[in-house]
Amino acid sequence: MPLPYEIDDVSEAPEAARSFYTEKNGKYVLDVDGVKPLAEFNTVYKSLGEERGAHKKTKEILGRFGDTKPEDLAVMNDRIAELSASAGTVDEAAIEKIVAARTSPLVRERDKHATEAAEKQTRIAELEAKIVTGERKQLVSGLASDKIKPEFLRDAQLRAQVELKYDPDQERFVDQFGATPEEWFNRQMEETPSWVVESTSAGAKGGKGGESNENVFDRTSSAFNMTAQMDMVKSDPKRAKALAARVGFPLNI
Repeated sequence: MPLPYEIDDVSEAPEAARSFYTEKNGKYVLDVDGVKPLAEFNTVYKSLGEERGAHKKTKEILGRFGDTKPEDLAVMNDRIAELSASAGTVDEAAIEKIVAARTSPLVRERDKHATEAAEKQTRIAELEAKIVTGERKQLVSGLASDKIKPEFLRDAQLRAQVELKYDPDQERFVDQFGATPEEWFNRQMEETPSWVVESTSAGAKGGKGGESNENVFDRTSSAFNMTAQMDMVKSDPKRAKALAARVGFPLNI
């Protein structure tokens, strides 16, 4: 049975071993060489544990800086202080020049695309106007055929150019009073009797032979539609040019 190092009463030890105990601070401790008192041991052990904990915490903090050495931190701190002190003296004009120089290629590219887009829209508007003008002329020519003298056809077309406007909502030409082209033309004949031929021959006019009923530029076709014409000029200009040429309405695309 091992002997306890410290006891409250010497009688607690075996009788043969009581002579090895010495009284110290109200306790009886085993009198041996090389053994520290328990209180001293606990103090040292506690201090050692605290030191190990502090070392571990320090190691974790330093680990956050990666390969940065402690002496580098001082240099970095001085640099931060220097930049902070000079922050109020930054040359804003110089910065603007740098930004302008670096962004100028992007600005030029943006302006180029904007110009090209504007030119394209202008060209589309011109083609749409040409379609309207050509369709108005064909419309008047069809209405005037065999009804007014040929020498006055140009006058009728010029008058129509001023008075007949294309209404995209109705998808047809109307005058300022909302009259249809037929109603407008009949009124012109009444107001300008000198245009009217002395006699007209009866008989229905045949349609254009060989033309596809799907040609939106053909007035004799059920597919005739000015809105569709404008859409085709935008989406498929080559096809629009070909279909318009078939009915004698060339498009300069």
